[in-house]
Amino acid sequence: MLVEAGWSYRHPPKEGHPYLKRSAHLPQEIKDIGWKAQTRLCKRFRHLSNAGKPQPRVLAAIARELAGFIWVIARKTPMPA
Repeated sequence: MLVEAGWSYRHPPKEGHPYLKRSAHLPQEIKDIGWKAQTRLCKRFRHLSNAGKPQPRVLAAIARELAGFIWVIARKTPMPA
């Protein structure tokens, strides 16, 4: 699933209406982490692709970093009682 999600980072980061609607209830700290992930992973995808790395390797690198961002968000989100 993470590798498939990695494909979305080939597009430039943006905050479209659907994203803003989905994230309206989230704390600002979580939104900031998400935006940092968007910009960093997009930049990394382009850098690795332009460097001539094979596509499976690029996607694996993006998936690994995405897992890190997911971990950080999960640690900051309070668990329901």
